[in-house]
Amino acid sequence: YTQGSAITVDARGSFDPSRASADLAYAWTLEKQVDGSSVFAGAEWPEGLVLSGPVLALPVGALPVGTWRITVAVGAEGGQGRRRLAEASDARSVTSVVVEVVADLVPSLTFDPLALAPGAQPAVWSRRDLRLSLVARLDESAAALTGAWTFAWSVYALGADGARTPVPGALDGAIPLSPGPGAAGMALASGALSAGASYTFVLTAKPTAASLAAGVYSALGAVAEVVVRTNRPPFAGTFTVTPATGVEVETEFSLTASGWSDDASDLPLGYAFSYTGSEEGRAPGEGVSEDFLLSLVSGARALANWPVLVSADTSSAAATARMPAGNHTVLVTVSDVHGAVAVVTDGVVVEPSALDCDGASTALDEAESYLGSADADATRALVRLLAPIVVAKCEADPEADLMIRLF
Repeated sequence: YTQGSAITVDARGSFDPSRASADLAYAWTLEKQVDGSSVFAGAEWPEGLVLSGPVLALPVGALPVGTWRITVAVGAEGGQGRRRLAEASDARSVTSVVVEVVADLVPSLTFDPLALAPGAQPAVWSRRDLRLSLVARLDESAAALTGAWTFAWSVYALGADGARTPVPGALDGAIPLSPGPGAAGMALASGALSAGASYTFVLTAKPTAASLAAGVYSALGAVAEVVVRTNRPPFAGTFTVTPATGVEVETEFSLTASGWSDDASDLPLGYAFSYTGSEEGRAPGEGVSEDFLLSLVSGARALANWPVLVSADTSSAAATARMPAGNHTVLVTVSDVHGAVAVVTDGVVVEPSALDCDGASTALDEAESYLGSADADATRALVRLLAPIVVAKCEADPEADLMIRLF
């Protein structure tokens, strides 16, 4: 038996042909084997045990590690029977059992390495490969006991002083994983954790009742912990657009992101500038997903009804842009190397151009002639601005405008 096991010795099979079972009395004695010999010496029972019945129940931890001999003497109840019981030496009324108590087998429980580096775990994600998945495994011997373990998770927020605070709801929506025998895992829901915070995840593995009865592993089971620090997005910066008003095609707006910072391990920062106009039923910028904003940083081309990417150079914290007529929300998406983003907006009002058909057509022809220049992106943006003006002022074919805008 292990120290974590309860021990039961049952003498109810004893009988006396001349007496009823209820008339039998029982006396239990305990001896411990002397180290290095075959001799057993008398020992005291722990307090609180019932030593007068046919069943001896020893709770967990009642006997220290060692080899013990438990003897029961059975005799007649009452009168001289008690004296005879205490002095019994007849093999028909005395029997013993030797019990070896060994140190508890405590399994080891170990977490798999996290997929992302410390501090790189996003608190919010839209891609499966960025989600927080935790897996822990018992050692090979413990894992071999099929169905012998139950697992329980808990989550604590870590304060600056190391104090732990339970986090209610952190495991809501978590997806259980099946990493194999003797292992447990889960994938957290996006947004379950706060950005820029540290958490301790604790997994407890306890033996089932069946495995406890086998007397192999400690009832305490095994506990493993892992600390996860979520990545915080860039912070402390500002975003300005100047001027606040202008004229389409003619006004070049300056977009500037200043003072942005992040942890040293999250640098360098990337900047993506874009703009969008008001749309009926939706405020400017509303409904823009973080996944799309990340795609802006990677240089993906914006489509209709999405923010129009101003510059593909994500290393620069400034850009310039010309915009079509309308009320526009201008965005800067600041990202770190792990993909955490901060989005700040500003607004501008752009008045319609005063160019007539000839002026717009001439400007469009000139812009197209520069498409092969070093600043081809800016030229394409200007072409897309001039095309609808030509359509409107010269009554051109809208399909031709569409072809130009998608160029």
